[in-house]
Amino acid sequence: MFIKYLILTFFLIHNNCFSNIFISNKPATDGYLGDNIISFAIAKAMSMHYGIKMYYSNFQYSELFMFDKLEKINNSVKQFKKVGPSSNMFYINNIEIPKEAGFSKPSLYISDIIKYRKDPCDNLLYTYCLTPCGEHVNESIVAEIRRLLQPSQELNIDIIPNNKLSIAVHIRKGNGGGEHYDGELTSLQLFDFDKNMVKYHNVYTYAFESLEEYFICSQLNKSFFVHDKLYCVSMDRGNTVLSLKFPPEQFYVDQIIKISEDLDNPNIAILIVTDDHDPIDLINRIKFAVNRSNITYLYLDNRSKGHPQRIIEDLYSMSLCDGLIRSQSNFAKVSELMGDFKFIFFAGNHKWIDNKMIITDVATKKYEDFLNNYYKCR
Repeated sequence: MFIKYLILTFFLIHNNCFSNIFISNKPATDGYLGDNIISFAIAKAMSMHYGIKMYYSNFQYSELFMFDKLEKINNSVKQFKKVGPSSNMFYINNIEIPKEAGFSKPSLYISDIIKYRKDPCDNLLYTYCLTPCGEHVNESIVAEIRRLLQPSQELNIDIIPNNKLSIAVHIRKGNGGGEHYDGELTSLQLFDFDKNMVKYHNVYTYAFESLEEYFICSQLNKSFFVHDKLYCVSMDRGNTVLSLKFPPEQFYVDQIIKISEDLDNPNIAILIVTDDHDPIDLINRIKFAVNRSNITYLYLDNRSKGHPQRIIEDLYSMSLCDGLIRSQSNFAKVSELMGDFKFIFFAGNHKWIDNKMIITDVATKKYEDFLNNYYKCR
């Protein structure tokens, strides 16, 4: 691997291919903040990884974050000879991918873009949207992205206690409590099932490096994420939303119980962040289902504030916690990038049995190390 990158670096320097190539993020047209921030993080990571200049494209609510103040804004693409996406490279006119290249997915590394381009590497802009960036980046890049994702204004959030383990739990509902309405969920939310169906997998990557479907597949060499059923959304929108963005409440209940039991039931504070139209009722359901006296529940009630302020306060409050339990919603992934969590749980794969969506595979990050350190310090 090291020799591969030495050869690549020599090739790029020798051909001066990156001197007039730029990367930009591509804001989503639907205005979903999580999608836009993950797109920015991917583009920034690849900019730093390869030393390519970044031209930042701002978007709705981007002024809430530090990167909006610090990044050079791309006001127009007219200055560039060619503008094209850095994903779906099979479909860019000036790229010809030979069959012997062996790519099975329409996604290439930037090095592959350079290698297979027909025209000279001159004054080009490639944009990143929601595609796996495909490469593992180092800790310094992750730290810089975390810095850029901090709030642009100082926030006085003092809801997180210092004397107990704090865990942020982001529960996306999409039922009208937030800015976007995704429709009504089709699964039962709390139910009994055979817990032996659930497998836990420790993975090593960051929220922007790849879609979770791909990196878990590659690490476990299994065909996960074949979505045999989707959540139904309202008929007037006429589309569907991937199930793992909306795990049932049972998933969150089970992870809270597991963490508590793994740690011999210490004092734990659970911060619930949700777009549910009735967050208090949701918290009461979770509390009743978990039924542990060692666990207290927190909720930052900012419903009377404007939507932009609620967004940044919710994300920032989650980032202050020790642990994170999340779905595969990109909004939840943003909180993962903002914070330096000791461990992370998220839904990996699911199976439908009647009207129950059972999360059969749960991915964890850094949890094994956290457990080992926890018991060493006792």
